[in-house]
Amino acid sequence: MSKVTRVPINPVILEWALRDLNLSIEEFAQKVKVKPGRVRQWISGDAEPTYKQLENIAYKVLKLPLASFFLAEPPENLTIKRKFRSLPEYLLDLTSYKTRIAIKKADFYKSAFYELFGTNPVQEPIYKRLNITPAQDPTEAARIIRREFGISIELQKKFSNGYEAFNFYRDTLEQKGIYLFQLQLSGDRGFCLLDKEFPLIVVNSSDSINSKIFTLFHELIHILTESDDIYKEIELSPYSESRNEIFCNRTASEILVPISELAERYSGLLRYWDEELIYKIAREYSVSKEVILLKIVSMGIVRESEYKRLKEKWDKEFQDGRKERKGGSYYVNKISALGKSFINEVIDSYKSGRINEIQVSDYLDMKFSNISKIETGIYI
Repeated sequence: MSKVTRVPINPVILEWALRDLNLSIEEFAQKVKVKPGRVRQWISGDAEPTYKQLENIAYKVLKLPLASFFLAEPPENLTIKRKFRSLPEYLLDLTSYKTRIAIKKADFYKSAFYELFGTNPVQEPIYKRLNITPAQDPTEAARIIRREFGISIELQKKFSNGYEAFNFYRDTLEQKGIYLFQLQLSGDRGFCLLDKEFPLIVVNSSDSINSKIFTLFHELIHILTESDDIYKEIELSPYSESRNEIFCNRTASEILVPISELAERYSGLLRYWDEELIYKIAREYSVSKEVILLKIVSMGIVRESEYKRLKEKWDKEFQDGRKERKGGSYYVNKISALGKSFINEVIDSYKSGRINEIQVSDYLDMKFSNISKIETGIYI
């Protein structure tokens, strides 16, 4: 029988890591396939994990460098809260393990861009050119961004569905220096990571396509106003009532459907609105039903309480439908998560000799032997 190698980790690091990821001892024990009592022994220093267990803990469950567990003190530069310096603490405290793992992944992608480029390859990124502040009129801010993205009513009506609209907005965003990723989140619509060279947007891969579109623009406004954000599925007060959050919501809504356009085309019908009319208008502009209903609320036609009631109803319908939807192929999901631009940059960097096979595998989180398959998928 081969000897089991146990590793004398610093228990303080493990305890800190669980707290940083909002992970209970019971949840962590389930993920590493041990009893909670064993985890408590690791934390107290009365027992040590095997080397194989530590690899699983570091690389798969906690997303930390293995060497972190031998430090004398927790690596505060890696903590989640350091990535969102201006967010209220209670908002971070309510952020799930799954979302926190996505934050770590996004931060890793940001470091990948620094290795690939050093500085943003876009000559004049949008976040360095546009001056947007919460003091502005949301209508004017939306007009600036619609012009920047080349969004017109005619263009929106040409989109055959929300997926075509989302892909257009995503491609345009990335051409302007901001990359977007679709990752698994829990309890959150999306978030942004601010950075002087490579700010990133992440949307919930499980959301409806029209919700993703709203999140994309909501987070873009946060980047342009240089404000941190984790966009909750259920908005929390007083954060949701802050000046900046109201501005981001109203501007994103106005980008997607200018209120002047809605009032001009549907002013007579809106007084007799029903869910069928809201669905019709939402489909016409490739936006969510919530966006249209919020517009009607702002016009004084619908009460806030009715909006909340219908939003809860629609959220439940979406969640029920989510359980029935299939996941799609591995390579399609990978391209959707990382985006064609990022994957192309990684592959091109490898072909030009700037990065090696291990880096490619790390950046794309897949075996190097499968790279040709994902490259083929990009051009299908």
